[in-house]
Amino acid sequence: MSDIKKHPEIEYFRRCFKAVDGLWFMKVEDAHGLEEAFELDRQVWEVMGKIQVRTIRQLLDKPDNTAEALAECIRFKMNTEDYGAEVQTKNGEEVEVRINRCPWLQALQKSKRTDLGPSVAAKICSAEYAAWASEFNARLIFSPEETLCAGKGCCKIRFTANSKP
Repeated sequence: MSDIKKHPEIEYFRRCFKAVDGLWFMKVEDAHGLEEAFELDRQVWEVMGKIQVRTIRQLLDKPDNTAEALAECIRFKMNTEDYGAEVQTKNGEEVEVRINRCPWLQALQKSKRTDLGPSVAAKICSAEYAAWASEFNARLIFSPEETLCAGKGCCKIRFTANSKP
C-alpha cells in the first residue's frame, strides 16, 4: 500500500477532484450539449496538463528535460491520482506509460457513462498528455497507442523526442 492510500484526506481530495470535473461536465452538457462540453473540457485539461508539469517538476526538483525526469514526473502523477500504471524509459529518449487502472474510467463506469469513454480518451486524455509533452519539452511528441476506454487491456502512451529542431 502506498503512503498516499494510508491518508483518508488524500482520498477525500481525489474524490472531490473527480466529482467537480464530472459535475462541471454534466452542467455544461445540460446547458450547451455534449460536443460543447467536450470542447470546453478539452481546453481545461490542456491547461491543466501544463499546470501539472510545472507543479510536479518544481515539487520533484526536475528542471532538466531528460526522459528520466519526465518518467519521474509522470510516475508522481500516476501515483498521486491513483492510476495503476507502469512508467519506463526506453533508449534514454522515450517514455512509455502503460495504464492498467484509470480512475476516470472507473468514474465513467460508476456513472454508467462508459459510452463516453472513447471520446474522453481521444479528446481529453490526448489533450492533457499532448500538453504534458509540449510543456515538458517542446521537442517531445505524444502518441496514444491503446486505451482502456476502447476496450483494450491497458492505455499505452508514448513520449518520444522529435529529431527535428
